[in-house]
Amino acid sequence: MSVETVFEILGIENKELQVSNLLAYYFDPKRNLQYATIFLKEFCEACGLDKITDDIVIEAVNREKPIKDNFDGRDYQNYIDIFIQFKEGSQKKRILCIENKIYSE
Repeated sequence: MSVETVFEILGIENKELQVSNLLAYYFDPKRNLQYATIFLKEFCEACGLDKITDDIVIEAVNREKPIKDNFDGRDYQNYIDIFIQFKEGSQKKRILCIENKIYSE
C-alpha cells in the first residue's frame, strides 16, 4: 500500500492554488498558532535549508506577494506563491519564498 499525501487525500494534488493556500495556512501563526513555527522548522529541514533556531518569530505570511522585475529592458509584475518573513533571536531576519509548481521538476 502506498502512502498518500494530505493533498492526494483531499484530491487537490494537481491544484496549485489550493495546495499553496493549505501550505500558507500551516505557516501562518495568526491562523495556526500552535504549530506554525514547528511546521516552518520541519519544512526547512526537510528541504535541506539552514536550520532554524528555537527562538523563531514568524512576522508575516503572504500569498501571491507581488514583486516587480525588469528583464531585457521590460518591466514585469510577478507573484511569489508563498512569502514568509521571520526572525531568529533579536537580530537575524530571514525570508522564505516558495514557488509552488505542481508539474515542474
